[in-house]
Amino acid sequence: MEFKEPGIGCEMCHGPSGGHVIEMSEHDYHPKEPLDPPVNFHKIDSRKFVAICAQCHMQSAIRNPGPDGELNYVSSGEFFGNRLRQPFGEFSRKGFYKDGRFRQTTFIVEALERSQCFKKAELSCGTCHDPHSRDSASNPTSLKFRDEPDLMCTGCHTQFRDAVAISRHSHHAAESEGSRCVSCHMPRIMDALLFRARYHQIDDIPNAEMTKRFGPEESPNACLLCHTEKNAEWAGQQLSAWKPLRANAR
Repeated sequence: MEFKEPGIGCEMCHGPSGGHVIEMSEHDYHPKEPLDPPVNFHKIDSRKFVAICAQCHMQSAIRNPGPDGELNYVSSGEFFGNRLRQPFGEFSRKGFYKDGRFRQTTFIVEALERSQCFKKAELSCGTCHDPHSRDSASNPTSLKFRDEPDLMCTGCHTQFRDAVAISRHSHHAAESEGSRCVSCHMPRIMDALLFRARYHQIDDIPNAEMTKRFGPEESPNACLLCHTEKNAEWAGQQLSAWKPLRANAR
């Protein structure tokens, strides 16, 4: 077995599993709860799922070493712990846009937790990502639906599986990039050093007023990422014109 990144192995996500290995080796298996290592991600709730991913992907988590110097787990209770958080005001201003959104991918869990899909539904990292993907060489972000990204959303938002409905909603041709859910609601505005990652507050909506106020560098607008020849004034006019059409379509 080869791991793509140092420090990321089975136990990083599934928890300390030495006891499980001994049980299986001695054919002395005992029933366990889904959250007991090795964690069964298919049977835990979305909050626990995200909390395990947050070990690495939550910048604001406070990581105090345990009694044996451990940082990535705790030796009692749930191995991933219930970490305290550092106030955002204590971080460098460079980590945030002036409109309040996160600029850096190190805050990717914090962005996800702002989503209504997380707050009110069962969204987790595993909804869209599969860390065991078989095409990892060509799919470095482990997307489940790399070639059909709308499936990440239409599994729940079933009304947009229909081409006519999605075109009416997006005001773009159904097969165009403008009708992909992620183009508007997860724009590529997060700094991942080597590339621009998608914003993970998944219900993000283009806000032309914020872009007018702070400028596109401090309040990037999904519309203007594609329509680069346009400006915030134009985006505002387009979005305002859509509102009565959406109201009538409901």
